[in-house]
Amino acid sequence: MMKKSYCALIFSLLTCIMCLWGCSVKEDRDACPCELILDLSEMDMDCYEDLRVFITDESGPVYKSYSDFTDFWPEYGFSVPRSVLTVNVCSGEGGCFDDLKGVLIPYGEDCPRIFMYSSVVDTRCESARDTVRLHKNHCVAEIYLEKDDADSRYELCLKGNVCGYGMAGQPIRGDFSCRPAGDPDRGYKVSLPRQVDTSLILEIDDGSEVLKTFALGEYIVAGGYDWNDPDLEDITVHINWTLTSVILTVSGWDWIYECEIVI
Repeated sequence: MMKKSYCALIFSLLTCIMCLWGCSVKEDRDACPCELILDLSEMDMDCYEDLRVFITDESGPVYKSYSDFTDFWPEYGFSVPRSVLTVNVCSGEGGCFDDLKGVLIPYGEDCPRIFMYSSVVDTRCESARDTVRLHKNHCVAEIYLEKDDADSRYELCLKGNVCGYGMAGQPIRGDFSCRPAGDPDRGYKVSLPRQVDTSLILEIDDGSEVLKTFALGEYIVAGGYDWNDPDLEDITVHINWTLTSVILTVSGWDWIYECEIVI
């Protein structure tokens, strides 16, 4: 009888220990982080050297990295909390990167040649994957002036109301102004941020006063350009120096848009 009671006691103790051990394993497993793997194989290799990864959940930042990712091709793995996360990835030199605000364009500078990606990933599991597909978030504009006076020197100034991008790639409203590099003989080149309206203007001056202002944003949209495209196309603008016409050509298009300006 004693032996049976003793065995029953031992069995009960072992059962309790197993239950406690099982609960501990379950709790530890739930507390373990998720292994998130970013598939970088669809990225252009030129973007690897200047890549930023910034991940947040509803409470704020949970992971960030800024370095040369060349050695991590084609996958980059790291631990994150088990949650529903927003994955933000961007690549591009220039501008000012803020961990909370995103990419800010200093007043007086053009938009950095930036590529961005954002997605929502469920990491409430042991491992998760996400494929990074960067999108071109800048428009390179080449501007040419057709003038009659070869000796005259002119400068250009572009002004708008988008001064950067949030972490998820959405345009940030704010004052934008820059002077494109170049000259009247060789043309000018400038990188523009994604626009939210048609307020972009182009000023032409001689160094002392503004000679003419063009509603460039209106001309671009009237020509069929879509600022909501995932990958922004580049454009070429020819301005007749009689200040009465603008010709707009978009990279990849097989036609041009020309409009007459009423003075």
